[in-house]
Amino acid sequence: MGIEIIRDAIDLLEKVGKAISILSNIPKKTRERYRDALDDTFLMFDSTLNMIILRLGDMLFGDARNDDQLFINELYRLDNWDEWHQIERDLRICSNLRELKSEVNSLGHSADRFMVNDWNQLINFIDNALATEGELAFTIQSILSQLSSKVSDAEKSSKELEKVKEEVRDFRKLLRKERLDLIKRQIELFAIIYR
Repeated sequence: MGIEIIRDAIDLLEKVGKAISILSNIPKKTRERYRDALDDTFLMFDSTLNMIILRLGDMLFGDARNDDQLFINELYRLDNWDEWHQIERDLRICSNLRELKSEVNSLGHSADRFMVNDWNQLINFIDNALATEGELAFTIQSILSQLSSKVSDAEKSSKELEKVKEEVRDFRKLLRKERLDLIKRQIELFAIIYR
């Protein structure tokens, strides 16, 4: 369902973390700020996935009460780009990475103290992660819009309604799987960089 971008974003966060762990010659307080920024980014990404998972769950909860109209109304609301874009702006998924990038750039003039290849790799991974943020938001919104476009199908018959509900369940399961992978990789990564 086009969620490869979520895996790509998780991969990039992991690469940023590994690049930070390689930079051993930076001051301890600076390293801690980098770790904190990365940790906050993981948490924000997790919160974003949770928000979508919960919203889809709320839609399906109406199913448990046999409230098909609630499901259809919520399905229709999934296509509200302005609402999702505002939420994304409010959450600022990668705001901590932006701050980290700013700090890394400000220290760039003294990068000769560090291993330059590792430093450049860190900057490259941060840039890639930041570039992925907008694509990630767009992809999730597109998937939600696709689901929302099935409102007319869902209103045709109970059979069609059940097919749409199953698609929502499947997407929710997929997001939960990706969220668990994010958490697992965060734990593994932080075991490395907090040694």
